[in-house]
Amino acid sequence: AFLLPDILYNKRVLDALELEDVFLSVLKAPGGGRREAWVAGKIFEILTLLGEHDELPEKAPSPAEYAKRQLEERHVSVNIEELAREMHFNRSYLNVLFKNEYGTSMQNYLVNYRLNRAAKLMQEFEYSPSQAAVAVGYSDIYSFSKLFKKHIGISPAEYKKRSGKWFS
Repeated sequence: AFLLPDILYNKRVLDALELEDVFLSVLKAPGGGRREAWVAGKIFEILTLLGEHDELPEKAPSPAEYAKRQLEERHVSVNIEELAREMHFNRSYLNVLFKNEYGTSMQNYLVNYRLNRAAKLMQEFEYSPSQAAVAVGYSDIYSFSKLFKKHIGISPAEYKKRSGKWFS
């Protein structure tokens, strides 16, 4: 029997039996002058079946793009060395790829991402500076405050006061 392998589209498997039926009917196509029109109709049927499902899968992300997503998703506890190892890359090489694509090192990207997220938590969700620090992965409030002031330009406490939602 003719078996059509499963076709993956965006992590979903098309109904292989439906497609198998269409391909089997193509194999059993009637002879004669009508064959060309019949085969064209079956191709249209296949395309219709494919159109009922998700589009073709997206292009796989570049290593730098994948690393960026992981830094964002796991920003609280990510270890860049471990991330590189998980991806089967040397940390230095992965960092070169990242810097070529995003113009900054993975460490700088992670620091900026955490600090911007902390600022958003203080401004929009009324977190205190210490709550925001812990929420984005800093256990040492002093280090967090120092980095925040260096990157944002003012201390977390001053930033929180200026946002108008924290008084103490």
